[in-house]
Amino acid sequence: MILRGGKDGLSTPLGHPTMIALRQQSFDMEAVVHIEGEVQCGQRSGLCAFYNNEHHYDIFITKEQNEHAVCLRKRVADIDVIVERHAVDYNGSIRFKIESNDEWYKFFYEKDGEFFELGKGRSSLLATEVTFPNSFTGTFFGVFSEQGSISVRSVAVKELNDVDTRNKT
Repeated sequence: MILRGGKDGLSTPLGHPTMIALRQQSFDMEAVVHIEGEVQCGQRSGLCAFYNNEHHYDIFITKEQNEHAVCLRKRVADIDVIVERHAVDYNGSIRFKIESNDEWYKFFYEKDGEFFELGKGRSSLLATEVTFPNSFTGTFFGVFSEQGSISVRSVAVKELNDVDTRNKT
C-alpha cells in the first residue's frame, strides 16, 4: 500500500490528512509499522497516536537538507513541538513502534534489528476529558505521510494483556 501525503497534515484544522488508522481498543496495546521508500526534504512519514488534529503524538522519519532524522512530535492543544530528534542512517526502510498503557504512550524506532525508545507522552493528554471541545472519538493508532509518499510494508496492532508495559522509568 502506498500513502501519498497531500497538503493537509495531522494538525490541519478540518483537514484530510493522509492516514490509515485503527481505533485503540484497550489501554495496553502495541502498534508496529514497517515503511519503505525515498523520503523527500520536509516529508514526515510514520506512526501516530491520534485523537484529533489538536491532540496527537507522532514518531516519523524526515529529511532536512541532506540528513535523515527520526523525530517525536507532540501536539497538545496549542502546543506543537518536536521533543526528540535523532539523526539516522536511513537506507530506505524503517520500523516504528508505539506501546501504550494507562499512563504512557512510548515511541520506538528500529536500528540494527533492535527497537530503541525515542520518548513518551502521557496517555491522559489524548483522552476525552482533556480534549476540547469535549467529544468522544477515542484514540487511534495511524500510519501517516505528510508532504510525500511512502510504501507501507506491514502494520501490526495487538493487545498486550500478558505483558507489563507499565515500567515507570
